Amino acid sequence: LHGIDSKRAKWGGFASKYLARGEKAAAQKADRCFVLSEEMKRFLEEEYAADPVVIHNGIDMPAAMNHGVQDAEASDNESLLNDRFGLVSGGYVLTACRIVPEKGLHDLITAFRKCDTDKKLVIAGGVTKECRVYYDELLDLAAGDERIMFIGHQTNETLDVLYDNAYMFVLASSLEGMALALLEAMSHGCCCLVSDIDENTAVTGDAAVSFAQGDTGDLARKMQALLDDPAMTSSIGAKAAPRVEENYSWDSCADKLDEIFREILTENKFDTILA
Repeated sequence: LHGIDSKRAKWGGFASKYLARGEKAAAQKADRCFVLSEEMKRFLEEEYAADPVVIHNGIDMPAAMNHGVQDAEASDNESLLNDRFGLVSGGYVLTACRIVPEKGLHDLITAFRKCDTDKKLVIAGGVTKECRVYYDELLDLAAGDERIMFIGHQTNETLDVLYDNAYMFVLASSLEGMALALLEAMSHGCCCLVSDIDENTAVTGDAAVSFAQGDTGDLARKMQALLDDPAMTSSIGAKAAPRVEENYSWDSCADKLDEIFREILTENKFDTILA
C-alpha cells in the first residue's frame, strides 16, 4: 500500500468504503503487506489488526549537485530556467506534486501571499479531470499575485533543474504515503519546509523545517524566516542530501524485499526455488 487511499479527499463515500475494503484485504489476506511509513503501519495495525512491513521508497542520488556541475551545464540550466519559465537560480520557492486537495496547495498559496518577498512560488504538477474544480479554486486563490506560477507537469530532467536551483522546497500535504518529490528535493540539497505529519517528518528528521499542518499562519512565519535568512536556508539544505543517501537508497530497499520474499517462499514450502 503506497497510501491510505480511502482517506483521500477526492473520493466520495461509496468509493472510500470500497477502497477501505481493498486495504483491509491487502492488510489481512496477503502473505505480507508492504507499507511506506511507520504511520501507515500503525494505522493498519489499529484498524485491521494487521502486521504490515515497512519498506521505504528509494531514490537515485543526482549525478551532480548544483555546486558541483560543470560551468557549461550550469549555463544550460540557467538558460532553461530563464527561457522557459522566466526564472533565475535561487529566485523561487518550489513545490512539485499532483494537484489534489491533500497536497495542501491552498494552504501554501494562502501562506505565500502573506510573505514579503520578490521570489516566485513555482507549482509544478499535473491536474486530472477529477480535480479540475480544485485546480480552478487554486487559480482563483492565486489571482492577482504575479509571483505565483503554475507550470504544469514536467519531465524528470526539468524537475532536476528546478530542484537544483530552487531557493527552497515546500510540501504542505495533509496526507502522504512517502512523498517521492520530498526525497528528490532533499537529494538535490534543497532546504525543505514540510507539514508536520509523521510521513514527512520521519523522512526529513532534523534536515528540514516543519510547520503545523493546516496552519497557514505558522507556514507563512516559517517561510518568511527562511526567505529572510539565506545562510540558515543553505545550512539546512546541506543536511538534506546526506540524510537521503544514507537512509533511502534502492539497494537497502531491494535487500529488504529479497529477504522477505525468501521468507515467504520458505513458509510456503517453495524452498527449491531458492536453490
